[in-house]
Amino acid sequence: MVNNRYSYETKLEAIRLLNEGVPGRKICTRLGLKSDGLIYTWRKYLRNGDYQRLRQQP
Repeated sequence: MVNNRYSYETKLEAIRLLNEGVPGRKICTRLGLKSDGLIYTWRKYLRNGDYQRLRQQP
């Protein structure tokens, strides 16, 4: 199993789209993400002010 790495900008774009009401699956297709669960995790980090976790690579 391969771990995908996404840039900080990609993560922020995914969160922005999610906040605008775009469904998670469509965001995955548009940005080439592995799972929509990632976006919800990233949004949680952003809401908690945990920017360091958004910047780190898996």
